[in-house]
Amino acid sequence: MIRPPSLHSPKDALGYYLEDLLGESRPLDSPRPTAPRPSQILRPVMRQPALAPVEVRSVPARELLVQPLLRALETRPAPVVLTTIPQIQIQTQVETQPQIQPQGPPPAPDWASGQFPVLFFDIAGRRFALPLVLLHSVGKRVAHTVRLPGQASWNLGIFVHRGDKVTLVDTAALLMPGLLHPGSPPDLSNRYLLRLGGGRWALACDALGQVQKLTLDDIRWHRNPGRDRFIAGVITKQLSMILDIAAILRAVEGN
Repeated sequence: MIRPPSLHSPKDALGYYLEDLLGESRPLDSPRPTAPRPSQILRPVMRQPALAPVEVRSVPARELLVQPLLRALETRPAPVVLTTIPQIQIQTQVETQPQIQPQGPPPAPDWASGQFPVLFFDIAGRRFALPLVLLHSVGKRVAHTVRLPGQASWNLGIFVHRGDKVTLVDTAALLMPGLLHPGSPPDLSNRYLLRLGGGRWALACDALGQVQKLTLDDIRWHRNPGRDRFIAGVITKQLSMILDIAAILRAVEGN
């Protein structure tokens, strides 16, 4: 079919061409159907569910305010039970330091009362003294002694003096055992002998001094006799040591 020539817009011409391809015949000059507007499209109507009628009633103020408070009081929590914790007594032991009592002067020997005479003598360059009341006699020069086996190093042997058997004591070895060289024999040819303990023992010394009278205040008595067990005290003016004759006799007689 020959259509009369007419002028169409490119858009309409394209639409006619597509219709011809699809087999639809429509005059070229017929108006192209227009698409319906959105407002003309019918939409399905959704039915709303019917709402239940609402009952409106007035509530008294007592029910709104008072009753909730009463219910809250009825459902109050259980009372809290307070448990008392027993008190634990902690005893703190405080160590008390013993009070140090001021010490007076140490007791003096029985022979040291009032004024008492002492004899000074020298041993290995040192000055000593002994109470004159405890001195039996004084001798000099020992010819020879007899030493018995198994005796102490300070025991120089037995000799006869004025008809008595006397044991001679090396005073330096007894009082100052670390001062002399071990094994060195003492020279007894020019020694003085101070007899003690009823004359049974004799202390060997190098030289004799003077006899002086002393008082208790002239001597600083030893508080610890175990340190220098043979020393009773120190004579402060002469810086000499006075011997403890009782301790010496206990040592030599117990050997």
